[in-house]
Amino acid sequence: ILRAHDLPASTSGLGDVFAQLQLGDFTTRTRTANDPVNPVWEDDFTFDVTDPYMVLVMRHESWDPKDYAGACKFAMRDIPFGEASAVQLRDSQGIASGKVVLKVDKLQVQA
Repeated sequence: ILRAHDLPASTSGLGDVFAQLQLGDFTTRTRTANDPVNPVWEDDFTFDVTDPYMVLVMRHESWDPKDYAGACKFAMRDIPFGEASAVQLRDSQGIASGKVVLKVDKLQVQA
């Protein structure tokens, strides 16, 4: 997960943001970024693909855990391998709420 842009800021102006990633049974999160509107992570994750769909949720540290700045669900096959791709985020009411930029690299492990 490289970065996000144009996320909604918290009403207090505070709220460091992180991305939560779910792919099948695998769930993890990025480190917390200090910029709540245009965070940069450049975090790498390695996992086996057991489910074709990935769910990303952008959360602010200071918000209620049930609230989120934006979310998306997409098929891994729709993300070109090796290229940075922007995916639209939507808030809980379905309104566009920024984008997340990610890059998927396909790795093969030989025994």
